[in-house]
Amino acid sequence: MKQNGKQSNKKTGKRVKQAVKESGMSQPEVAGKAGMSARHLHKIKTGLVDPSIKALARIGHVVGKRLTDLKKRNGDNKKGR
Repeated sequence: MKQNGKQSNKKTGKRVKQAVKESGMSQPEVAGKAGMSARHLHKIKTGLVDPSIKALARIGHVVGKRLTDLKKRNGDNKKGR
C-alpha cells in the first residue's frame, strides 16, 4: 500500500512540476502565490510528500490548471476513461 502511495505522489509531483514549468513562473513565485514555502512546493514536485487537495487546488489556481489535471486517480490515464 505504501508503495502505491509513493508512486502516486511521484506522478502527482511530475504533473505539478510540468504545470509550474508551463506557467513560466519560478518555483518561489508559484509557492508564494499559492501560500506555501518554496521548500514545500519542491517536496510536492519530487513526490516526497502527499499534498493536500487544498494545496493542489492553490497551486492549480496559480498556474492555471484544474485540480483534476494535477491529481488523477489510478487508472485515469487509461484510454476510454
